[in-house]
Amino acid sequence: MRLSCPGRRYTHIVAAGVTILTACGTTATVKGTDMLNAAWVTCERPYHLTQDCSGWTGAKREVHLGGKPVKVAATEDGKVILVMDPHPLTHATLKGASLFTYDAQSKGSYESYDAVRSLFEAHQINVLDVRPMGSTGSIYGYFLVLQDDGYSVLKQASGEK
Repeated sequence: MRLSCPGRRYTHIVAAGVTILTACGTTATVKGTDMLNAAWVTCERPYHLTQDCSGWTGAKREVHLGGKPVKVAATEDGKVILVMDPHPLTHATLKGASLFTYDAQSKGSYESYDAVRSLFEAHQINVLDVRPMGSTGSIYGYFLVLQDDGYSVLKQASGEK
């Protein structure tokens, strides 16, 4: 099967034993913010994530913030951060969610986002924009657009000097 998205050079369908129908680009969220479709997002788009990004799993660097593990990746300048739940499959399957209810997975992603945002607030790093990323009603992660380099702070938190 091939998806055709006008104006889009590439289209991806990710399936793990389940056929998932996806739309191109974005999906409107409840608050009116455009949710980036996870099937469209790569390490090269919508932002060029050159630090700790995997085409298969997304964010690779694990950081513990206040006892909460989070996964992060970033652009070269550290001003765009992808924040993800480090245990998405656990939250989607083992904690009570089903194919049609993704509340636990979305909650894990939000808790990861909240931990990173709190760290940035403590270091006076301004978050200019937040874009959720997901599919079929579930949020898999968030892109944070920052005024300054925030990734160096996250690297320090992961133990890297």
